[in-house]
Amino acid sequence: MENLEFATLTQQIASHLEGWTWDEPKNEHVDDWQLLAGPDGAKLHLRYDKYGGRIAINGEYPRSGGTIYPWHDKDRPNDITVSAQREPRAIARDIERRYLQEYLVAYCKGLELLSTARVHEQAKKDLATKQAKLCGESLHASGLEFSQYRDDCFHLQVRVEHPDCVRLTIDDLHAELAEAVVKFLLQQARPSS
Repeated sequence: MENLEFATLTQQIASHLEGWTWDEPKNEHVDDWQLLAGPDGAKLHLRYDKYGGRIAINGEYPRSGGTIYPWHDKDRPNDITVSAQREPRAIARDIERRYLQEYLVAYCKGLELLSTARVHEQAKKDLATKQAKLCGESLHASGLEFSQYRDDCFHLQVRVEHPDCVRLTIDDLHAELAEAVVKFLLQQARPSS
């Protein structure tokens, strides 16, 4: 099967999948790979194995940086393969029956997890900005940490780990100031009566 034939077959498969359309590949030099676009940004990759005569189908999931959502393999359905010799309608039915429903459930879960992760990340950045302003400092490139140098008494490193948790590292603290900080922290950590 040539590139043009596989693209035509993929278009015909898409015509039998409600809500799905053929999406022209960005790289014209890949002749064994096609893409279907579905609801809410869902995408299916179809890859033709010319030696085995089969088409492998797998889904694309929401991503942020290097993280795929959902991140556990067990939360995503396994890829399937179908014979490339079958009729487009039969291939589409196989995709619907064996893959599509599970994929869309996993894809929607991925969208929810990505949204939650973005809210979480923004809350961390908001807290870091608040802490940096309090100290009169600018955030480092990560947007989650900053440093403050006081040559005469200490070096402070602040990093926001969670939306409600800050990691403070204090170096070179004079003994009297260290004692005052420790007493303050212990006093704050005591359970109230």
